[in-house]
Amino acid sequence: MNDYKIGTKCVQAGYTPENGQPRQIPIIQSTTFKYSTSEDMGKLFDLEAEGYFYSRLQNPTCDHVAAKIAAMEGGTAAMLTSSGQAANFYAMFNICECGDHIVASSSIYGGTFNLIAVTLAKMGITATFVSPDASEEELNAAFRPNTKLMFGETIANPALTVLDIELFAKTAHAHGVPLIIDNTFPTPVNCRPFEWGADIVTHSTTKYMDGHGAAVGGAIVDSGKFDWMAHADKYPGLCTPDESYHGVTYAEKFGNEGAFITKCTTQLMRDLGCIQSPQNAFLLNLGLESLHVRMPKHVENGQAVAEFLEKHPKVAYVNYPGLPSSKYYERARKYLPHGGCGVVSFGLKGGREAASAFMQNLKLGAIETHVADARTCCLNPATSTHRQMTDEQLKEAGVPAELIRPQRGKSGKRILLEYVPFLWKPLSFLQKITLRNMLRYKLRMTMMLVGIGLIMVFSASYASAYYALRNFDRPGQLGRCGELLDAFLAGPGGPGTRGRGGAGQPPPGGKAGPFPGGYHRGGGQRPEPGDPPGGRRV
Repeated sequence: MNDYKIGTKCVQAGYTPENGQPRQIPIIQSTTFKYSTSEDMGKLFDLEAEGYFYSRLQNPTCDHVAAKIAAMEGGTAAMLTSSGQAANFYAMFNICECGDHIVASSSIYGGTFNLIAVTLAKMGITATFVSPDASEEELNAAFRPNTKLMFGETIANPALTVLDIELFAKTAHAHGVPLIIDNTFPTPVNCRPFEWGADIVTHSTTKYMDGHGAAVGGAIVDSGKFDWMAHADKYPGLCTPDESYHGVTYAEKFGNEGAFITKCTTQLMRDLGCIQSPQNAFLLNLGLESLHVRMPKHVENGQAVAEFLEKHPKVAYVNYPGLPSSKYYERARKYLPHGGCGVVSFGLKGGREAASAFMQNLKLGAIETHVADARTCCLNPATSTHRQMTDEQLKEAGVPAELIRPQRGKSGKRILLEYVPFLWKPLSFLQKITLRNMLRYKLRMTMMLVGIGLIMVFSASYASAYYALRNFDRPGQLGRCGELLDAFLAGPGGPGTRGRGGAGQPPPGGKAGPFPGGYHRGGGQRPEPGDPPGGRRV
């Protein structure tokens, strides 16, 4: 599936039915699976054979959908969980234990912030939060000898900050730890963090992937690129025998491509059991099949709403990466060239009171603890999803009290066409993005034009040469030049020969000339006026 486009992967990846099998992924709604002998089942427990024995660990329906998400992200292995929170917890706890440390972006979903700052802290896992805009030096300063991972969100929920994935990955790898990215908002349709250096990706499949507010779920995808054995001292859970599971050493037995997900399944899913149900996985797959169609429309709608709000007199600020005024506009153009998502964050003049009045007067939009489905929903995070955070923490995370689902940065550079409203406004969002990509970068544009010019020159030269060679043997067309060239090709054997054999004799092998129908067909004699077709005189 690696050679196919993302749209094809959304529909086709993960499940290939064989002859007579159902076209749609089947729902295997069974807790257990039957085997003929205890030995057959024992091989599954020993990880010596592939198969299923209990749906708390693995289920065929869930595995097909997980394989699809892995293909979409460009990973080597994946697993489904009961929720996005479970996915983040599993991804972190799979490589962290008591006494370890995490470096995380401060601009992340409030529930994830609380998971890291409070719940993992109770387990003896500490954390340092850094700004998503921190410099490389500031990021390096946050690391400790016991740091085991770095965490961030591609697009933060709900602040909509855009993470510099490349910089975070570079910093993490310099300290020998993996970078975990929550890619929920852009989905693999608009961003694939593995292409920018991330090692593990998580999703709340509840959001855009499901797309209809029907099924809660999460996913973890491993890139298969992080070398665990190269840092064996940091990750004994992956690089030393697991006494709780037959003494298997995951990194040795399953390699970089499968170690992380296998350990996560055999340890955490076994002991904690945060599984996704086969029914929910089936519904998730239905959502995935249209994801590549829905995301461009979500982006288009989000852009339109953001542009409208930015001009409204009662709106204090709008944060949307697709706006030239956004602080993250340039970064979004790098990591999200096709747009990010349909979520827009904005603040109203009047603070918390104005935000409360706005929420009370909604007509079409519904107040929900949810984003990213087919219907318009609206949320004031400070009084709901981020309610557990202090005012100081809210400010640090970029979620002030007046935020409605934020900071206004300096305006990004515009192309000349943007200053001509009657030409610019009628264009679709994708057309605008394409024109910006073409015209904003002079070097890129110059190289493209040079490349097109060289292709045209080469094509014209090739066509001319081809026409000349195709007509080379037609008498009279090349005049004296043709005769001279004929004499040259004839060689020292004299006119009508190729320099070997006698006059009128073709060379060994039976082919008498380099050009079909040319001067040297049938014994090397040149066709003359009155000769029959084929060039041979009787």
